[in-house]
Parts: sequence; C-alpha cells; structure tokens
Amino acid sequence: MALALPRGAISAEPEALSQDGRFVAGFSRDRRNASGVLWQSGDVTRLAPVSGTTDASALGVNSKGVAVGYSITSDNTLVATLWQAGKPQPLESGKVATAINDSGLVVGLGNGHALVWRDGKVSTLKGGRGQARALSSGGIIGGALEGKPVVWKNTASEPTLLSLPPGFQGQVMAVNDQGQALGVVYNDKHFWPAYWKNGKPQPIDWLIPSGSNFVEIVPRSLNNQGQMTGVGLTRSGEWRGFIYTS
Repeated sequence: MALALPRGAISAEPEALSQDGRFVAGFSRDRRNASGVLWQSGDVTRLAPVSGTTDASALGVNSKGVAVGYSITSDNTLVATLWQAGKPQPLESGKVATAINDSGLVVGLGNGHALVWRDGKVSTLKGGRGQARALSSGGIIGGALEGKPVVWKNTASEPTLLSLPPGFQGQVMAVNDQGQALGVVYNDKHFWPAYWKNGKPQPIDWLIPSGSNFVEIVPRSLNNQGQMTGVGLTRSGEWRGFIYTS
C-alpha cells in the first residue's frame, strides 16, 4: 500500500513502523524545508523541528504514536528529538535518536558510538565505535560496529555479528523479536537491501507480490507481525513509500 504525501510536500519517505502497525514515521520535503511525518490510518501529521532548528526527520515510532529522530540547526548541528502528541522535545545536541519501543527505551548514535536513552539518561552500548539503528518491543537492538551488522540482545549484552557476503560491509536498520532483521550490505561497487533471519541472510525478492506496481523495494522497518515499511520503485519510475503485510 502506497502512503499519501502530506499537503504541500513534493516527496515523503517512511522510516519506521510501530510494533502494532498503526503508525508509520518518516519525513517529507517541500520546496524549502524537511519535516518529520506521522501516518496513522490514512491521516498524515507533520512533525515540526524543535525550537531554534530548521528541519527535522522522524526515524522511529512506538505503538503510542511517540516518535523520535532529529532536528537540524542552520549550521547543520543535529539535535536528537522526541515527539509526543506531535510536539517536539530536544533530547540532546550532537546526537540522533533512531528508534523507540513501547516501554520508552530509545536508541541512537552520537560521537561515534551506539547509544541508549532510558529515563532521560544516555549510556553507551558495548562493542566499541558504532551506531544503534533499530529496537524491538522486547529490547533487542540492531545497528553496526565498524561497518559490520550486529544485534544486541539487550542494553547490557555483547554484540552478535550477522553474516555478510565476502568483501561487504553492512548495517541493521530494523529488528523484531522473531529473529528477523532488515538492513543494507555494500562495498565499493554495490549497495543492496538485506534481510536476515536468525542471523543468516535471506533473499528479498519474495517481498514483492505478483502483480504489484512496485518493481524494486528497499524495506526499512518491520514489526513482530511481520509487517514492513520502506520505499519502492514503481513501474512508472517513481519512488514511493509502502507498507507490506504478509
């Protein structure tokens, strides 16, 4: 299912899907600025940047409709941002919030490390330099360390490396509690969407149903029901957001 553009927007892309499938978060662009977007049951809500910034993007959303992402100042400083009831709240300057679950746990990145916010306090995940990009309802975290796709079983665990083709790097962008993960793998010549199940890579073409208007898709988020959202190339040559339900 394609997602509607916000009024006045020239493009929009989804980035995250709530665990119950009711909310999709992302960003849109008009002719001047970018703003966060929240889709719910056909309704589209713009998410404004925090005060003192110019643009915003939502990267994660939970089943309560609370979204996280970042705002950008005029000098390109990133500000980790949380939107509750559509209103922006700054979390921390120089950092990006990438995902939030229903317990209110938030993950993200900053200063070259994978980060976790719990009860307003930020800490660093184990494993060294990297980034946290994904979070399941049960607290499984996905991301990358030094170009290698990893998952953390919880905020205190050591990272687990996912399989990669020889000569490739990768990153986890979405994860659920059923052992599924979405992300990307890449090298100097290629950049492909990736799907892992129980740590092993799986083909992604099966996600495009027969007769679909999409000819290519890049999934970006999934939940425990197996629903996915992302962007896809249509037969008419447009990139549009989509929701996939198995």
